[in-house]
Amino acid sequence: MDIGFKEVCPMAACKKSAQCYRYEAYLQAEANALHYDMLNPRLLKCGKNGCPYLLIKERQRMAYGFRKLVAEVKLKDARNLFYLFRFGSQSSYDRRRRGIYPLNPAEQEFVLQKFKTLGVDTSIGFDRYEWQDVLVAANEKKTPRKSTTYKVF
Repeated sequence: MDIGFKEVCPMAACKKSAQCYRYEAYLQAEANALHYDMLNPRLLKCGKNGCPYLLIKERQRMAYGFRKLVAEVKLKDARNLFYLFRFGSQSSYDRRRRGIYPLNPAEQEFVLQKFKTLGVDTSIGFDRYEWQDVLVAANEKKTPRKSTTYKVF
């Protein structure tokens, strides 16, 4: 079963509860919410590194847009950029290129690596940067490309 990012966790005894966003959300929901989704405490196994559902709030530097980098690409390579990046659809690629969707640090590294293979000077950087609080699944913290981050509202 796939657990989303909205479920809260009531495990105060967990060694990582002080860092876990799910536990923090549980405390807030318990005090204020009429209804909330909760992980089943009988099925949770907390080890010394917490549980597999541990969420950590961290501050990340998100990048928006890479039009400046695209402008440096040679014309013969420009039409193949969409296929090189593999962001899913053409519209997903365009939204990232124009700066509508943010790029997390792992995606930034991926994009810069692809531009380096095309011979582009990547010191130009992205169009703009912004610091955001995001939720990071602790079991995905070290994954370079598939890092899942969610903006905290």
